Amino acid sequence: MENILNFDKIPEYLGKSENKSYRQSLRDFFFMQTPDNLSSDMDDESLDEVLYDTIAVKCGLEYIYDQTKDDPQFSVLYKLSAGQMLSENEEIGLAVLFSYDFFQLFFYCLRDFFKTRELWSDQCESYRTLYKKFQRN
Repeated sequence: MENILNFDKIPEYLGKSENKSYRQSLRDFFFMQTPDNLSSDMDDESLDEVLYDTIAVKCGLEYIYDQTKDDPQFSVLYKLSAGQMLSENEEIGLAVLFSYDFFQLFFYCLRDFFKTRELWSDQCESYRTLYKKFQRN
């Protein structure tokens, strides 16, 4: 997990116009690599899409799912989030949890699970907060 997931930088973005901060939060979390000396005529968002590190994200998602797929709390979260896409597929649910609306809260669940697994339960504040978000939708 050392170079796959970054729990040191908390995702911070608020409001509907914070797409750039959200994208940077994903880049930070998955340790996406971006070349330093880029020159392009593209706007920032288009350039970000071109430079999206699919390998880093794929490795990170596979690692997360492999570590959490048998955990009952994550199973609940994956099914609830998959339901947002009219699905029951837990891997789709994992992808949905990285969407703009859920990533900030999901980050704390992942951090609690990976950093303090022995304390992880349906009583964890991070789990309860994200679970409640689904109840409000």
